[in-house]
Amino acid sequence: MQFYRSNFLLSVSVAIHFLTIANGAPSNDDILYRMISVESTNEFTLRAKDSMVEGSRFAFNKEGYEGDGFIDFGGAGTSAFWSTNIQVEGEYDVTIRYASRGNRPVDLLINNNKIGTFQIKKAGNDWNTWKEETIRVNIPAGKNQILKLLASANPGPNVDNVALKLVRSPTPPSSSPNDQEEPIDYAVILRENECLPKGSFEESENGKFDFGLDGVRIVVRNKTTLEILWSLRVQGEEEATLLCMERNGSLVTLQVKDSLPLCDTKATGIYERTYSFTFGINNVGKIAVLLDNKHLLWTGGLESDQPSVPLTPKPMLKPTSIATAIPSLAPTPRIPIVSPNAFQPPDEKDLQYKAVLSENEYFGREEFAQSLSGEFEIGLSKAGSLLVRKTRKTSEVVWVLEDSMGRIIIGDKLYMQNDGNLVMRRGDNSAVWTSKSANADGPSQYSFGINNCGRVAVFGASNSTDILWTAGIQGNCIDKTPSDPQTIPPVSNPMLSPSPIETPSPESRRPTSVSFSVVLRSNEQLIGRGKFASSPNGQYEVGLDSKTGRLIIMRTISNNELWTLRDKSGDEILNISKIYMQSDGNLVMKSSSNEGLWNSETSQNPGGEFRIDDSGQLSVNFQGTPLWIDGLPRAIYTGPSSSDLIFPVRGYFYYAWYPETWTVGGEQVKYRPNLGTIPEGTYRSGDPVVVKNHVEALDYAWADLSIVSWWGPSDRLDRARITQLLDETADQDSSIKWTVYYEDEMNFNKSVDQLMADLDYLKEWFAWHESWAHKDGKPVIFIWNESNCEVADRWTVAAKSAGWYLVLKLFKNYLDCTNQPDSWHQYGVGRTYLEYPMSFTIGPGFFRADADQPEISRAPIATFCSWVAEMNLSNKDWQLVVSFNEWGEGTAVESAVEWQSDSGYGSYLDCLHDPNVLYTRA
Repeated sequence: MQFYRSNFLLSVSVAIHFLTIANGAPSNDDILYRMISVESTNEFTLRAKDSMVEGSRFAFNKEGYEGDGFIDFGGAGTSAFWSTNIQVEGEYDVTIRYASRGNRPVDLLINNNKIGTFQIKKAGNDWNTWKEETIRVNIPAGKNQILKLLASANPGPNVDNVALKLVRSPTPPSSSPNDQEEPIDYAVILRENECLPKGSFEESENGKFDFGLDGVRIVVRNKTTLEILWSLRVQGEEEATLLCMERNGSLVTLQVKDSLPLCDTKATGIYERTYSFTFGINNVGKIAVLLDNKHLLWTGGLESDQPSVPLTPKPMLKPTSIATAIPSLAPTPRIPIVSPNAFQPPDEKDLQYKAVLSENEYFGREEFAQSLSGEFEIGLSKAGSLLVRKTRKTSEVVWVLEDSMGRIIIGDKLYMQNDGNLVMRRGDNSAVWTSKSANADGPSQYSFGINNCGRVAVFGASNSTDILWTAGIQGNCIDKTPSDPQTIPPVSNPMLSPSPIETPSPESRRPTSVSFSVVLRSNEQLIGRGKFASSPNGQYEVGLDSKTGRLIIMRTISNNELWTLRDKSGDEILNISKIYMQSDGNLVMKSSSNEGLWNSETSQNPGGEFRIDDSGQLSVNFQGTPLWIDGLPRAIYTGPSSSDLIFPVRGYFYYAWYPETWTVGGEQVKYRPNLGTIPEGTYRSGDPVVVKNHVEALDYAWADLSIVSWWGPSDRLDRARITQLLDETADQDSSIKWTVYYEDEMNFNKSVDQLMADLDYLKEWFAWHESWAHKDGKPVIFIWNESNCEVADRWTVAAKSAGWYLVLKLFKNYLDCTNQPDSWHQYGVGRTYLEYPMSFTIGPGFFRADADQPEISRAPIATFCSWVAEMNLSNKDWQLVVSFNEWGEGTAVESAVEWQSDSGYGSYLDCLHDPNVLYTRA
C-alpha cells in the first residue's frame, strides 16, 4: 500500500511519539510494563520498575543498581517514560542515575517536547559502575504529563531512577490535594491504524458536536447548524484526503493518489502490547488523543489550551530593501566556476537569470519570486528552508538547499550582500550558511536570481553570465540536451539504491564532515584541458593538466601538483580531453576521439556527483554515499588517534562486500537478513541506513572492536566503504574501534617492503581516524595467514618497522616461532567454542551458499547463549565472534528472518547482549 504523508498537523504534536523499526511496528520486549501515574511533590523519584518502556527492557542482571532493577536501553530510538502530575511549574533539578561503558547521551522530554539532554559520560569499563548526572530544566504544571527519556541518536545507558527536585517557582506550591482528574467521556473517532476520509464527520455522544476533515482543516462543528466552532489548519500545499491515527499514537494527514483502502491494518510486525491509543471528542466539543482511554496526551477543540488557527490567505510578499549593508561573513576568495558545457539548450532565454534579490535585499519566510517563464519560484518556505518549486497546481518542490551532509539548512532570512555573498541567517542575525562567493575583485554589483530551468545563481548584475555561485536543478532544460556521449558499459557489480534516511536537525553536524564542491553533476561534462574546479575553501583545484591531459589536484596558492589519477596498475592516465559524469553514475575519462580511458566503476547509480572537498579528497557520491574515493586523504597520521583497547576485547569479523557477494558459486545465500529498519533480504554495504544499523547493532552486542575484511588498496571497495564505517561510528559517538582483517596474505607471499607499503597505505587513509583501533600506542591489524613461522618472520619485521600492533592467526606450534607478533587470534567456527591462551572464538555455524548441507549446523539459541557466557567468564584477551555478517559462508549473527526477535537485533545478538535473557520467536 502507498500513502503520501503531508506534514504533521500544526504546531502541536501527540505527546508520545514512539520511534519504529522494521515493518513500522514499535519494538516491544517480552515484558512491557504498564505505566503508573506518579503523583508529584516538590521532590520525588521515578523508579525504573514504574516506567513504560519502548525498545528498552526492564532488567536486573547487573550489579550496583538501586531498587528492583533498571531500564536497559537498546539502540537509537529506544525510550522509557512515566506519567506524572506536576503540581508546580518551575525550575527542577533532574538527576539521572546510570551505568554506561561509553558516552551515550539521552534526551529528556515532557509531552514529547525536548527540554534537556543528559550527556551520560562513560561510568566505567563495565556495567556495574553507577554515576549520577544532574541538569536544570523548566517543567510546566499539569496532570498526566509524560516525562520521557529518549536515546535519540545513539544506544542508551542503563538507568535505575530519575529524581526531580523543585528549585525555583514563580508561584508558591499548593498544599491542597490535586484537582479531580477530568472525566474521560470521549466518543472514539479513531483507533490505531484507522483513518477518517475527507468529508466524513463523527459526532459526540450527546449529538451536539461533530468532528471531521475538510481537506485543509480539521474542524469541530455545531452538529445542528454545521457552524465551524474550532479549526486547525493542515500543513502542506495539497489537500489532505485522510486523517489517520498511526499505531504510535500520532495523528497524520495523508494524500492518497490512487484508489486504496483507508489503512494498512495487516498484522505483519504488529506485536502484543499492554497499551493502546485512541482519538475522540467529548460532550463539550473538546478533542483529544488518549493513552489507554485514561491519560490525555494532546487536546484540541473547544475549551482546549490549543488556540484555533484562523484561515488567512497567503500574503503576497516582495523582497524588502535594507537601509544598510549586512555585515559580511569572512570573505572567501572567489572560487573559479567551471562551465561544464553539458547543456546547450537552443533557446538562450531559458538560461537567462531573472534577478530576484539585489544587493542589500532579503527574503523572509514564505516570500517567493518567480522565474521569467513563471514555471518555477525561489524563496524561503514556512519552515525556513530555501527551495525551488513549481508554480503549477502541485507546487512540487524540486530542490532544497542542503549542507555537505545532505541536511536541510533552516533560517529566517536570505540576504544578498553587497560583496557577492549570499547568506542565510537566523532571527538573531547569526549566519547558518553562506554561498562563499564574496569577491572583492569581481563585478561592482551582484544579484541573486532564477532561470527558466529552475537553476539559481549569484551573478554580476550587469552580466548574468558572470556566475559566482550556482545551485538548483536543470529543470526542463534536460530535454534540450544533446544525447549522451558514448556510454561506458556498466560494471558487473550493481549498486542498489539506498533506503530512505531521516534528515537530521540542521544544528547537528557530524564531527567527520568536510565541506565539498560539486565538480560535475549527472550528465555534465568538463571539456578541455587547463580547466579546474575549486574546493569550497579555495585551497585545492581539480582538473586536466594542459600539457599531458592528466587529471590532477593542484594546491591553489603554490600551483604545486599534489596528486594524479592512476589505473589499477599504478600507471598515470594520460591524454584525457574530457571528464564526463554519466547519467548512470559512472565517472568517465575520454580522449579527444571519444575513447574511454578510465571509469570509476560506479554505474547503476543515476544522479551520482563528482566532488572535491576541503581536504583535497575526490569522490563519486550517490545520495550522500561515497561510491569511489581518491585524491588526498583527509588527515595525516601523527600518532595514536584513539586510546588503547583494554583487554578483554570483544571483536566481530565484519564484511563490507555487498551486493557483490550475495551469491557464492552462482547460488544465493541461505538466510534472509532483516536487521532494524533494513528491508528484509539483501542490502548494499554502502547504504547509509545499513551502516547506521550495523554500528547500532554492534554497540547493542557490546562490540569493542570490529574487524573488517580487507583485500588490499581499492578506491571503491575499501576507501569508500571503510571510511563510511569509521565516520558513522564517530558520528554516533560510539566507543567501537575498527581495524582490518588482512586477507591477501593467503594469496600472495608479499615481501617485507610490500607489506610495509600496505601498512603505510592503511595509515595514510584510515589509521589517523578517531575510530581506528590502537594498542600499546600503535594502530592494530589482524592477519589471515598461512600456518608456518615464515609468515611470522616477515610480518613481525614489517609491523615493527611500520609501527603496527600485529595480531596473527594462530596455528600448530605457533608459540615455538622465533619471531613472535604482539598477539595471536583464531578465526574459525566449530561445533563448540574455540579456546586458546590469548583467544576465545565462537560462531553459530557454517553453511556456504553453494553447499547442499551445512558443514557445521547452526547452533541452537540456548547453546549459543551458553558459549557467550563461557566467553565472558574466560577473561581471554581476544573474545571474537565469527561473524557479524559473512552471509556467503552462513556464519552471520546479524538478525535474519530465520532468527528474528522482538528486540529487532535477532536472537544471536540478543545472546551477545545478555546470555541470560529468555527468548521468544517473533
